[in-house]
Amino acid sequence: MTDDLTPREEAARAISDFDRAMRDPSRQHDPMAALFAALGDATNRHATEARAARTRWRNRPEAKAQGREVTG
Repeated sequence: MTDDLTPREEAARAISDFDRAMRDPSRQHDPMAALFAALGDATNRHATEARAARTRWRNRPEAKAQGREVTG
């Protein structure tokens, strides 16, 4: 998603979009596939952000001084 949403907000939007699509009688796509694709994107983004936060935490000056430097 292109908005600046947190992964949790992305997931909530995906669920509301799914609900809206299920109620639309003129839908042209598979709402279940769209739901799982959006939830997968939110999950991947959350995992990426968590890995980046963990790397930043481990690369703090205090952690580096203890010899725990981690890359990527």
